[in-house]
Amino acid sequence: MVLNLEKYLFEAVGKNKEEISKSNLYRDFGFDKDKNRLGWLKVYQFRDIKKILENISNFLFKYKYFVFVGMGGSINGVAFLISLFRNSNLYTINSLDPLALKEVISKIDVKDTLVIPISKSGSTLETQLVSFALRELFKENYKEHFLWLSDPTAFGNLDNLGWKDVRKIPIQFDGLTDIGGRFSCPNTLIFFLPLFLLLKGDFNKLEKIYNKYISLQDKIRKMAYNLSKKYSSKKNAYFYIKKDKNANERFLTWLIQLFQESLGSKKKNLSLKTLYYYKEKFLPLGFNIDRTDKVVLTMARMYFFEVFIAFYSAMRKINFVTQDYVEEYKRKMREIKEKNDIDIPKEKLLNIICKTKDNIKLKHKFIEVVLYCHPDKKILNRISNIFNREFKDRTILIFTGSDWNHHSYQAAFLDKETFYVFLLPSSYISNIDGICYESIKRNIDTLKTIAKASYISLKEKSLLFSFL
Repeated sequence: MVLNLEKYLFEAVGKNKEEISKSNLYRDFGFDKDKNRLGWLKVYQFRDIKKILENISNFLFKYKYFVFVGMGGSINGVAFLISLFRNSNLYTINSLDPLALKEVISKIDVKDTLVIPISKSGSTLETQLVSFALRELFKENYKEHFLWLSDPTAFGNLDNLGWKDVRKIPIQFDGLTDIGGRFSCPNTLIFFLPLFLLLKGDFNKLEKIYNKYISLQDKIRKMAYNLSKKYSSKKNAYFYIKKDKNANERFLTWLIQLFQESLGSKKKNLSLKTLYYYKEKFLPLGFNIDRTDKVVLTMARMYFFEVFIAFYSAMRKINFVTQDYVEEYKRKMREIKEKNDIDIPKEKLLNIICKTKDNIKLKHKFIEVVLYCHPDKKILNRISNIFNREFKDRTILIFTGSDWNHHSYQAAFLDKETFYVFLLPSSYISNIDGICYESIKRNIDTLKTIAKASYISLKEKSLLFSFL
């Protein structure tokens, strides 16, 4: 069967539905409506990638600092890649909390900085708002300090949103639009642009990394098939990630999105949860390959799990490239904006625990706490310790920022086993040098709107508070 699935998968790459045989499973499971989403399987000649980077190399290396802005699949892989290099001058922002902005601004010299927002559609709300706030730092000279990564079909949209005459380059090497956000690493410029910067523009190193990665793909696909076959007969999609010194928290965020958004809320009788630690009856997700360069290993690991998802989904008859329910909280956001109602009740943390106990049901095996802020480790540890102490019979997961909406909301919508606690701090900082109060307030209000919309759309299994 591995030969058939692999054959079907590659037969569907780059084609319209009508060009694919009806016996091919990916005719149904690799398309978002009529849009092919299998472009991440294409293999390019390195010279094609090099040509794109050469065209912008002189512009890029005018700058010393680089700030990548994005949400979900547009930023998770970038953040992990950056974490592999010490003393990097690359930073990421994926939060509307002004504290995240202030933290990055304190580490850069604005006049020597390039901001690189990433959005497939060009209109991702959080990415636009953070980018507009950063734009104020450069005043009338901002056009020289921005480089948008987007689909070419979104360039006109970016112009209309206020980014006319700002540099824009396609996410994909071929300029097409057949790769979804969570499959963009390591197969697009979302990965290769920051890697090129981290390698200081060394094309020789970049070529060696790429060629080694490509040489491993056949072996990786066979390994992915064997694991997907082993797990496809299991009742639930309960997975945990095996400990790996090379896979830090940022990689786990990338992986959780890949699984939760690809498999979540796709089949009513399929329970899904992806944990970053061992739990009894959960299936281990691991990847073993010969010792190699840390970047090659990262690329190989990403490809392994993406192909695993493609094989596993075909075996379970799941369309792994859609995320239909993400629109639910966005609809609620529009309703909240019309009513101009972003009031959120305030409670002490211990009272929130009591209310959670009053509302949670026996069927809820998991509690996900989502913090709509940029918290420090003390706050994270405090909340984690309290919930774990008070709910010893449940599995507690802590997530930060509206980024949760981009990596876990899809899975949350039909999840019957999880209770959600949405938390915001009682206050946010309101002063950042160079950014006006109105922009900061707009970002905070949007963060509150996202939190409230998430709560309303999942109301029967969630709570929402500002914690004191």
